[in-house]
Amino acid sequence: MTLTIQEVKDRLSTLLDWEMNDEGQIQKNFSFESFQDGLHFLNQAAQEAERRGYTPCLSILGETVRIQLNTQGEEGFTENHFGLAHALERLYPDSSDF
Repeated sequence: MTLTIQEVKDRLSTLLDWEMNDEGQIQKNFSFESFQDGLHFLNQAAQEAERRGYTPCLSILGETVRIQLNTQGEEGFTENHFGLAHALERLYPDSSDF
């Protein structure tokens, strides 16, 4: 079921530092102590997205990983998008994990 704009905003408020960008994607920048740590997280995020049938935009620049979720041809965002965002939050390590 497609979420309304207000429902999307409500779901975003449950996620730390996720936002809607100008292209209509929901995104977050994840910061790491090193490029290698970011790359490790990016690979874990890609595996989680693949497991859920998504192909988000994943990018890395230095110690920052950006993840952007879009509707991928669907009519809008669904609970599944936010399920993936919450799963990615759980993958985000604290620096003591590296």
